[in-house]
Amino acid sequence: FFFEGGNPDLDPEEGTAFSVGAVVRPSFVQGLFISLDYFNLEISNLIRSPDPEALLNGTESAGSVTRDANNVPTLDVRLNNGGERTVRGFDISVSQTIETPATGTFNFYTNGVVQTTNELVEGPVVTDFLGNFARSQPIPKFRGIFGMNWTDDVVDFAANVDYSTGISEVFMGETFDRDAWLSVDMQLGYDFSKYQKTSWLTDGLRAYIGVENLLNGALPFFISGNNGWDRSIGDLRGRYVYGGVRKSF
Repeated sequence: FFFEGGNPDLDPEEGTAFSVGAVVRPSFVQGLFISLDYFNLEISNLIRSPDPEALLNGTESAGSVTRDANNVPTLDVRLNNGGERTVRGFDISVSQTIETPATGTFNFYTNGVVQTTNELVEGPVVTDFLGNFARSQPIPKFRGIFGMNWTDDVVDFAANVDYSTGISEVFMGETFDRDAWLSVDMQLGYDFSKYQKTSWLTDGLRAYIGVENLLNGALPFFISGNNGWDRSIGDLRGRYVYGGVRKSF
């Protein structure tokens, strides 16, 4: 049996956040942009629902367990205060824009997050989220997007690679390693309104076609996950092609 819901005796969470960063735009490389940020987030007195499994195992610092005459447990998993969460890491961003009179404008970019610490401390129990699937949260050590855009004002093309490092999951005492996730996406567009000859029909008209998850990579599957697959990093449908026409008036 469970007791669930709110708690009028909750205390507010307390947290501290610190970040420092740098931005570089070197004058000797036109169009280059580099930024690096360090972040440190610490939250204490967390408001959360106690984990039922941890409560039964005696490793949960919040909630309570009572048993009747037949030794049937009743778990109090109402919202409670308890635990400290620490997240540290780096945000990285690099982009390079190249403009050419003959072939158009190119933009190359990468954006990524590297986490160095992501843990929850609940009394004597420390849950390491970094690179692991814990409490229904898959937290990769690194996730980044690498891509490029090109346009000559009439035709445009975009491609990017979404990459996430692998995750480990412990289920019933056995460790399962999930492979890294990689997805390649592309889109090609044509702007009829910027063609040399336009009319009321082509003015503001753009057509496009694209493909998501070109390599048809399968989403990581987690046995203990609520939804099974990690839908936070991609689409469950796998590879698919799309297209459309947009008209602005």
